[in-house]
Amino acid sequence: MLLASDDPAHVIRAGHEPILTPDLDFEQEGFVANVVFPTGVVDDDDRLLIYYGASDKYTAVVELSFAEVLRA
Repeated sequence: MLLASDDPAHVIRAGHEPILTPDLDFEQEGFVANVVFPTGVVDDDDRLLIYYGASDKYTAVVELSFAEVLRA
């Protein structure tokens, strides 16, 4: 879900599928298994670095194409 920066209650666009899912072993096992949650995003031209928590035990980062996220 993409929210307006000046009004987070305003939804700009929402996808049909999640962009983060617990697929890797460390995301599926832990204190709270099968949970991933974004905590911050760095916008670098067409590249998004999404920092996220996994299984309430780990932190990680994933790199996605901003254009591909918008198309989804």
